[in-house]
Amino acid sequence: MKEKNIFLMLPFWDTLIPPTGISVLKSFLKQYGYDIRIVDANIDVKLKEYISLYFELLKKIIPKQKRGNFLNIGYDVLKNHMMAFINRKDEARYKNLIRKLIWRTYFTKLNDLQINEIDDYIKEYFEYFEKYIIDLIETEKPTTIGFSVYNDTFPSSLFAARIIKKRFSYITTLIGGSIFSDLTLNSPNFKFFLKKTEDIFDKIFIGESELLLLKYFRNEFLESKRVFTIKDLDGEVFPISDVKSPDFSDLDLSFYMLDSYEGSRSCYMQCEFCSETVYKGKYRTKNIKHVLDDLKEMYKTHKNQLFLMCDSLLNPIITELSVEIAKENTPVYFDGYLRVDKNGSYLENSFLWRKGGFYRARIGVESGSQKVLDLMNKKIKIDEIISAISSLAEAGVKTTTYWICGYPGETEEDFQMTLDLLERLSEDIYEADCCPFIYSYTGQSGSDSFIKNGKIGEVYDNYEKEMLLGQSYFLDTEPNREEIYSRVNRFIEHCKKLNIPNPYSLNEIIDADKRWKELHINAVPSYIDFEKENSVVKECRNKQIINKASNLFDTDWDFNLV
Repeated sequence: MKEKNIFLMLPFWDTLIPPTGISVLKSFLKQYGYDIRIVDANIDVKLKEYISLYFELLKKIIPKQKRGNFLNIGYDVLKNHMMAFINRKDEARYKNLIRKLIWRTYFTKLNDLQINEIDDYIKEYFEYFEKYIIDLIETEKPTTIGFSVYNDTFPSSLFAARIIKKRFSYITTLIGGSIFSDLTLNSPNFKFFLKKTEDIFDKIFIGESELLLLKYFRNEFLESKRVFTIKDLDGEVFPISDVKSPDFSDLDLSFYMLDSYEGSRSCYMQCEFCSETVYKGKYRTKNIKHVLDDLKEMYKTHKNQLFLMCDSLLNPIITELSVEIAKENTPVYFDGYLRVDKNGSYLENSFLWRKGGFYRARIGVESGSQKVLDLMNKKIKIDEIISAISSLAEAGVKTTTYWICGYPGETEEDFQMTLDLLERLSEDIYEADCCPFIYSYTGQSGSDSFIKNGKIGEVYDNYEKEMLLGQSYFLDTEPNREEIYSRVNRFIEHCKKLNIPNPYSLNEIIDADKRWKELHINAVPSYIDFEKENSVVKECRNKQIINKASNLFDTDWDFNLV
């Protein structure tokens, strides 16, 4: 039988962009003759409907003042609820765990009736999802299934793998993805995972997997080997410039808001709370000519002007990329993660990037307290944050800001500084998104250093650990968990007071875009401007950009800026 490989992205993952990681793997492996098909179950309307209903009911149950960043923190509840559901054995212990999950996030007590109501949606989801998986396998008849797994997609992936092993035992199951940035090799949870999934996942790929998968498909590893890491490459580093653009040919791109691409991999920073460098290893960039050629080809093929750059940080390539896009008059706009640094503080650079198609800057501000920023090892100053965000906003680039509430050592005074900074920058922030600090036993750059500042506690007992397929840990430090989540609620309320949005739905995005245009004369086009049929947006090259202080920047200015 001819080998047929399917790589799956299962719920729940945001359909902002297509599943880029497995699409890059498809593109790379196809060069060597391997047949890979990509399936993204997140676009299935019925599967999405069950989860929407779950959150609608949960939102009714949770008091308004305790909802905080509801969907952001709610997906953690959903993931654990789903995992507990598929691993439950004792109904009483199971329901107690659901109560505990809700309490630890929303600090609200649920009664049996409420638990039964939200539980019904989880039950209905898995009943439908089982049929979805069986139909997929019977239709496609694959010999290998690869699961691309993130924390939020783990329960569905585990459930699907169990079905496959029970009904289609001849299929080889592979698992990889960013779940292993938390579920690291040296963690107790990884050993537990290995034991509990030995009959479910045949092969496990940790970290960057292009070369590992190629060698696996070529049978260059022992058949008995189950876990593969970059150490199995004997120091060989994958040259990311060898990868062509992601292969989205199996996907209906009309379901996604943006196309996606990466111009670099890993990160050149070492922030204490982040797992990027731990997981992806050495930082590498592609040749800008290569990047531009790929973006042009993808635009020509897909007709989508908006791209999310999946780079951890755009800083090393953004200036050169913007210059080249502007020079060639390529009609693409790009959105991506940007670190606050001295170059981002210069208005000239913000205008340069804007003229090169920079659409949205996703900035990890994290805190308004210099003390907390130093604890995080962010290596940035408050005045640099203010200059960068203000400069980008004046150029019209959307500024999405990310914040962390309750970092170990954050005092009430420190948190008030965060609220004050929000207020100071309110008109220059397109959206503000915050999350509570979550401690990871391993995987974060600063995992070991956190231990020095407080004792580690286990969140769940042994029965709960079995249901969740792993243990969670907490630091016995200030602020405590309840205070952390209280600060998340206060952060959200302060944003509402300041009219700073955090849009999720299309209508919310339209409203946020309208606000941005009213605030900034150089504002980038609204998202819906790119959705108009037979239209090509090129305003960043066609108009003069107005500067508050000096009237106009000439459109034919020198691109040789630092």
